[in-house]
Amino acid sequence: MALEDLLDQKLAPVARVSSTIYQTLAAPTMAARDDSRRNLELHIGAPLTLLACVSVICVSPGCALREIPAPNADRNLVARPATPAVVELSHVGLAPGVHAESVSVDGHKRTITLVVPEHLDGRKASAPLVIHLHGLAGRAALDVVRDWALPAFAALHPIFVVPHCTDGQWWKPEEGAFVLGLVDAAKKHWPVDPHRVVVMGYSNGGIGAWYFARLHPEHFSAAIPMASNDSIIGPTSIPVYAIHGERDEVFAIDGVQRKVTTMQAAGVNVTLRVLPRCRHVDVSACAYKAELRAAASWLEREVWSKQ
Repeated sequence: MALEDLLDQKLAPVARVSSTIYQTLAAPTMAARDDSRRNLELHIGAPLTLLACVSVICVSPGCALREIPAPNADRNLVARPATPAVVELSHVGLAPGVHAESVSVDGHKRTITLVVPEHLDGRKASAPLVIHLHGLAGRAALDVVRDWALPAFAALHPIFVVPHCTDGQWWKPEEGAFVLGLVDAAKKHWPVDPHRVVVMGYSNGGIGAWYFARLHPEHFSAAIPMASNDSIIGPTSIPVYAIHGERDEVFAIDGVQRKVTTMQAAGVNVTLRVLPRCRHVDVSACAYKAELRAAASWLEREVWSKQ
């Protein structure tokens, strides 16, 4: 059975639940799309705990961040660097295919979905590692990995790891620790190339990708945030390839474009790929495969070849 079909079976229940949540929470947001941007963000901020708050912390790509404003309705909340958790992966094999695995994280059980390429030889190969961060309730884990990332990244033969989180708030200390611990454990137990580790994500996961790029760049070679808001966007020492829908009704593109333009003018290695007419919730209407194929090519030509 193809990897795409296996992944569909593993994550279909998550997709059904998250679709209901999105319909419940996003419909009022879409109805309010004619309000001012500030009102729209506040409306989103309450049910989804996502709010764009401006943050310009670093003035140079190589600066070290200690804290940044978190994308939460509480403007006093601050996202701080996390300490990697102890994640146990020694029992997790790398048989080709899609596997849902229960792993110990600081002694507590957490769940990941693992996608292993067909060619990988666990004794000899050194593969890229892609950490994919899902959005609210896991919708993007199904859509992005199955429909877009697997075919787009096929030539790179990466190991995909999709950590599961109840609300996709990857900037929380416990979630940051989970992700960083996964990266450390994967490097220890699996044939992972430590110089080709990528963090990517959609929606909340895109915000999470920016969080890790800014506060924990030493763990990753690049970041690919998709459909994020502009709350945590800012300078980072690793290359970033951001993708955003032109008509995103949840996280408007304006703020993202402004911050990316400012960073590019300052010499930060960040690319923004805009999808014409594409929205946020109806992801099936947008063909992200072309954009992720371009991102995969960018990784090979512009990032990994220059390390």
